[in-house]
Amino acid sequence: LWPKKRRYVNDNFAHVLDKAPGSLEVKRKAFAAYRSYARYVVELMRLPRLTDEQAAALVDTSTLLPLEASWKASGKGLIITSAHIGNLKGVARGIAHHGWPIASLGDDTTFPELFDMLRRQRRDWGINLIPWRNLRDMFGVLRRNEILALIIDWGYRPEDIPVRLFGAWTTLPAGPAALAAKTGAPIVHCAVRRSP
Repeated sequence: LWPKKRRYVNDNFAHVLDKAPGSLEVKRKAFAAYRSYARYVVELMRLPRLTDEQAAALVDTSTLLPLEASWKASGKGLIITSAHIGNLKGVARGIAHHGWPIASLGDDTTFPELFDMLRRQRRDWGINLIPWRNLRDMFGVLRRNEILALIIDWGYRPEDIPVRLFGAWTTLPAGPAALAAKTGAPIVHCAVRRSP
C-alpha cells in the first residue's frame, strides 16, 4: 500500500541480510516487521485500559533489575536508550511499576492536543513525558538522579555522530552523549524482545 516505504524497508533488510532486495527472505523479514508494527499499534491502543498489574505482567523487566543497584550506588541519573523496536511504552510502564522515576521524550510540536493527552496518560502511569526540545527538564531528570529514556534511531541527519552499522555509515544523535558528558549519567542501551 506504500511502495516507496516498502522499497526502503526491503533495501534495509537486504543490506543487513546481504541478500537481493527482491529475495524471498528479504520479503519475509519485511513482512514480519510490518506484522510486528501492527501488533505494536494494537497494544498501544489497549495499554491505557489495563491496570498497572496487567500492564506490568506484559513486560519482563527482570533483566533490568540488576541495573538498579549500580544506578542507585552511582548517585547519578541514568540514560536508557533504545530504538523503535517493540512496545517501548509498555516497557516504560513496566519500569515505572518498579517505582523507578522515569521520564521520556515526546514530540509536542506536530499534534499538541495529542501530546497533552499522552502526557496526562503517562503521568497516571508514573512516567513523565517531556517535550522533546525541553533541555531544562531533561537535565532536571538527570540532576535528580532519575531515569531518562531516549529513542535514538531518528534517521540520518548530517549534524549527528557518524557510526557504522552493518558495514555502512549512518548517524546517531549526539544528544545522549552530550547529556551523559554534562551530567555524568551513564548510558545503557536497552533492546526489547518479544516472547511467545
